[in-house]
Amino acid sequence: MGYVNFESIAITATSSGSHTHTSVKAYTGLVHMVRYIASATTSDVIGAGATIAITGERNGQTILSLTAGPSTSASYYVVDTTVDTAGSASTGSASIPLANERVIITVTSGSTQDGDAVKNGTINLFVT
Repeated sequence: MGYVNFESIAITATSSGSHTHTSVKAYTGLVHMVRYIASATTSDVIGAGATIAITGERNGQTILSLTAGPSTSASYYVVDTTVDTAGSASTGSASIPLANERVIITVTSGSTQDGDAVKNGTINLFVT
């Protein structure tokens, strides 16, 4: 196993519209974990009304899809299901592969509790 690549990406959400954030680095390797870090200011936390979709830029592969935005910091060990040579589901899982591509994070419908129009958080990527 090679060394771990790490990138921290600040994300923003508002009550309407979509916000897209892109990693600075292009990765070739396997995505093992995504960590969401909630804002330290309670009124600025991306709420449960938000949807967060994380995909590969070139292949569109879903890395993580959260249909109810986390209100606290959380770690997600991302895996894809595996199939056998006949295309049938098999036991086991595999990390999500990336081939010289950046990671796209799209945040939609960020909630606006406490009358604050902008919500913030951070996504940390761990790729080997």
